[in-house]
Amino acid sequence: MTEGKHPIPIPQRTFLDSLKDFWPYVVGIVVAGWAAFTWISNHQNEVEKQNQARLFEARKPFLEKQLALYYELVQLAGPLAVDDPKSDEWKSRRKRFEQLAFADVPMLADEKVARALIDFRSFLDKRSSSAEKNDPRHGHVETFALAQAIRAAIQRTWLPDPKEYGIAVHPVN
Repeated sequence: MTEGKHPIPIPQRTFLDSLKDFWPYVVGIVVAGWAAFTWISNHQNEVEKQNQARLFEARKPFLEKQLALYYELVQLAGPLAVDDPKSDEWKSRRKRFEQLAFADVPMLADEKVARALIDFRSFLDKRSSSAEKNDPRHGHVETFALAQAIRAAIQRTWLPDPKEYGIAVHPVN
């Protein structure tokens, strides 16, 4: 060193200076982490959707039988509520209704449908023994309750979460 000249002081490196050197690596790690998180999240969502589709496909034969049962119940309930209980056709429908009520409904139907069916059967018992049997207005509450219970059961089983599909569903009790 030469005399009289002072060496230029080298400032100490600060944390920010060190961070500037490693900034590209930090950004790369953060981006890679975000990409991995996004891929895993999307993959999990896709697997969940596939599992739900498989479950629905596995349940589909049962659901189709349940839907056919509900349709037949509604088709029988209307005429049973309004037709003459003394007619042969009414008796035939009542017999089929009872067959469904004792065989298929306990196995396939929803609990709320079963309760509405019990109420409807009570109405039919009263109607077949009542003097007011020809007035169809007496069964509209029970018939409507059965139909509403069936509709609600169909909504619960075929569309577990309608909001997920963007479908507006009116609440049914």
